[in-house]
Parts: sequence; C-alpha cells; structure tokens
Amino acid sequence: MSVASPRTDPCRGIAFDADNPDARCLVPYHEIKSVPADALRLRLTQSATVRSGQQAEFVLKIENASGRPLPLELDDSCGAFEAQASSARATTLESECGALCGRGLDAKVLRVTLEPGGAIQKSVSLTATMRRVVAKGDDCVEQATGALPPGAYTLQIPLPWEDPMRDDSGSMAGRTFTAPLVVTP
Repeated sequence: MSVASPRTDPCRGIAFDADNPDARCLVPYHEIKSVPADALRLRLTQSATVRSGQQAEFVLKIENASGRPLPLELDDSCGAFEAQASSARATTLESECGALCGRGLDAKVLRVTLEPGGAIQKSVSLTATMRRVVAKGDDCVEQATGALPPGAYTLQIPLPWEDPMRDDSGSMAGRTFTAPLVVTP
C-alpha cells in the first residue's frame, strides 16, 4: 500500500508499505545508494516484547527527517531486516560461519521518494529462541539450543545501508537499528 503524491507517481509520496509495494516501484537489483543517517528517523510502532520461545512481529517505521524529498531504496536480502536479540547472557544467533549472500536473477529493490515527514513501514519478525551455526567440515550446520531466557535484551535490526567507518580506513560498516526488548516467560 502506498499513498502517492498528487502527481500520481506511485513511487513518490508520504506513506509506503515495504512488505506490499506497488510493483511499479520495484527495480532490478543493483547496489543501493546509502541514505545519510541524519536524514532518517527510525522507530518501532509498538514496544518490543516477545514470549520466550515464541515469535513476534514488529513494525519498523522509517521516516524522512530531512525536510526535503528523499530518494530511498530498500533491499531486504542478505540479512537486512533479520532481527536478532542479545544480552550478556544469551543471544538468538551465534555463528562460526561467515555469511554468504546470494540473490536470485530476478531480485528486486524497492525505490521510492519520501516526501518530507513521509514514512515507509517494514515488518520484522523475531523468534525468541537460540540458534548456533557451527562448521562441520566444509559445511555449516544450524543447531537449535533452546528458548531465549526471559529478561532484558537489545533488539538489533540490520538495515540495508552502510556508513564509512570512523577509523578513516575507507571501509564501510552496515547500519543497524537497536531498541530495548523484553523477553517474557
């Protein structure tokens, strides 16, 4: 769903749903352009709470805080928007294996222009269980290790944009949205 601008451009407006995009706003996959972090305001539309061992859906609202029309591209492949939770005691994912990223030949990127104050919403799910990915020879095997214990956690949602590292190395680091999360019994 989108609320288009008066110009009837379905890809320019004030409200978009990244999970149900207008097909005219989907373009063939390409390396997306990063958006300045200060041009966006990100927040969850509800408090983040999940029962231990259960799955919860959250809605991440990405708002244009720049005061001008903002071209925005979203690619939800390769781990973007895959929520994780962690605390000093437990995490939803431990991995010994490097992440491989693959895209199908028909992969698409959502491209919209958010008007000032406009927003795009993206659903994110989290399962409050613990998983471990371990190397077994040349393969990586996932193991379930139980329900995430009740307590306070940090919810981490990887975003599709990168920012320069602060060490002047020229390297880029993935941007992540974080929020408090409560896991209940």
